[in-house]
Amino acid sequence: MLTVASLLGSVLNLGTAIIASRLYGPAIVGEFALVLAPWGMLVRISTIGEQLWFTRLASITDLRTQALGGLFRSLFWFSSAVTAGVAVLTAAATVGLFLGPIGRPQLIAPACVLLVGYVVIDNIGWNLETLLTATGQFGALSWSRLGQGGSILAATWLLTIPLRSVWGLTVATLLGFAVQLLIRLPAAVRVLPKRLDVSTRRGRLRQFHELRTYTAPFIPASAMTGIFGQAPTMVLGASSSNLEVGVFSRAVNITLRFQELVFRLSGSMMAHLSQARAEGVDVFRATARRVIVAAILVAGLPCAFLASSAESVLRVFGAEFAKGATTLVIMTAAVFFGTVDMALLAAIVSIDRPRAMAWSSTIGQSLGLLSLFPLVAIWGANGAAGAQLVGALTVCAAYALVLLRSGHGPVLRVRILPAAGVIASALAAGILSNEVLAYPADLAAAGVSVPVVFGMVCLLTGLVTLTQIRAAQHEGMALLRRIPMPWKRSTQR
Repeated sequence: MLTVASLLGSVLNLGTAIIASRLYGPAIVGEFALVLAPWGMLVRISTIGEQLWFTRLASITDLRTQALGGLFRSLFWFSSAVTAGVAVLTAAATVGLFLGPIGRPQLIAPACVLLVGYVVIDNIGWNLETLLTATGQFGALSWSRLGQGGSILAATWLLTIPLRSVWGLTVATLLGFAVQLLIRLPAAVRVLPKRLDVSTRRGRLRQFHELRTYTAPFIPASAMTGIFGQAPTMVLGASSSNLEVGVFSRAVNITLRFQELVFRLSGSMMAHLSQARAEGVDVFRATARRVIVAAILVAGLPCAFLASSAESVLRVFGAEFAKGATTLVIMTAAVFFGTVDMALLAAIVSIDRPRAMAWSSTIGQSLGLLSLFPLVAIWGANGAAGAQLVGALTVCAAYALVLLRSGHGPVLRVRILPAAGVIASALAAGILSNEVLAYPADLAAAGVSVPVVFGMVCLLTGLVTLTQIRAAQHEGMALLRRIPMPWKRSTQR
C-alpha cells in the first residue's frame, strides 16, 4: 500500500544513499553492494508466495479469532523454515563465490552476518507486515518504516567515526532491521490471540500442506528473480574493481527507489483490474488499456528526467559517481519497461493465469541472465545494466504473448505513438537544459522543464484531458484524506 510513510521512507533511503556515498566513497559502497547481493538473493528466493496465501485467507477471516492466529502461526513457521533453508544454501554459495571468482574473502563475514540478520530479524518483520496489513494496522506500519529509515540514516552517519568501512554500513542495516521489528511487534501481539485451541492446532498440518501446494508454482520465478536481480553485481565484482562496482550499484540504487513505489502501486492496479474483470470482458479490456497507458506515463516522467540528467544526478552522490551516467541511462530504460511489465502482470493476474505468468517471468529473466556474461565481458558495468534491460524487454514480450494466447489481444491496442512522443519531448527538454546550463543549475532547470513539457504534450496529444485532470484532483484529495498517517490511530476492518 502506498502511504505518506512509504514516500517519506523512500526519501530517507535516498538521503542514506547520498550520505553513504559521500562519507564512505565509491570503493566502500562497492564492497557493501557485494555484501548486500547475497542478502538480496535470499530475500527474493525465499519469498515464494506464502504471504499472498495468508492475505487471501485472512481477508475472509474475522479478526482476533483462533482462525487468524492459526493462519499466522502456519505462515510464520513455514516462512521461517524456508528462509532458514535457503539462507544455508545462500551462505554456502557466498563463501564459494567470495573465495573463488569474486576473490574478496574479507567480505564473507559481513555478508553472512546480514544473512543471519534477515533470518532472525527481518524475515519476522516481513511476516508481521503481512499480518498488520491484513488487519488494518497501518499506523504501526507507518511508524516502523519511518523508524527503519531514520535509524539507518542516523547510524550510517554516526558509524563513520568508529567503523569507516563496510562494517559501518552493515551494522546500520542491521539496526534498521531491529528498529522496524521492535515497532511492529507490540501491534502484532494486540491482534493475535494469546493461545490456540486444540482444533486450531490440529488444523495447522492441513495448512502446511495447503501452503506447500499453493507456493510450488512460485518457486521457479522466485529463484530466477533472486538470481537475476543480484547476478550483475556478482559478475561485475568478479571482473572489476570495487570502484566500478560502487558506481554501478549507485546507479542501480537510484532506480530501485522508483521501483519500490511502482511495486506498491501494483496492488492498486491488480485490484482495479480485478473489479473491471467482474464487470465484463469489454470493460476489462478498456480498463486494462488505460492502466497500461497510465503505467507508461507514470514511468515516462521520472525516467525522462533521470535519463536526460544522469550525469548531474549522480554528481549529487559525489563527483566519482558521475562516470556511471551511461549505466544509469540504461538502468532507467530497464525500469521503464519493468513498469510496463507490472501493468501487463496486473492484467494477467486479473484473468487468473498464475502459472503462465510465473513461467513467462522465469523464461524472460533466464534470457537476460544468459546475456549477462558476454555483455559484462564486453562493456563492464554498462553491460550489466544492459542485461537488466534485456530481461525487462523479454519479460514484457512474454507477458504480451500470454495476453494474446488467452484471447485478450485487444488489451495491447494502446496509443503507443502519442505516448512515445510525450516521453521523447520531455527527454529533449531535459537534454537541452543540461546542454545550456552548468551543474547544479542544469539539474534544477531539468526538474522544471521536463514535467512542464511532459504535461503540455500530454494535453496536446489527448492522452490526458482537462476533465481527467479535474477528476484526478478530486480523487487525489479524497485519497489524501484516507491515507494512513503515522500519527493516526490504526483501525481494523
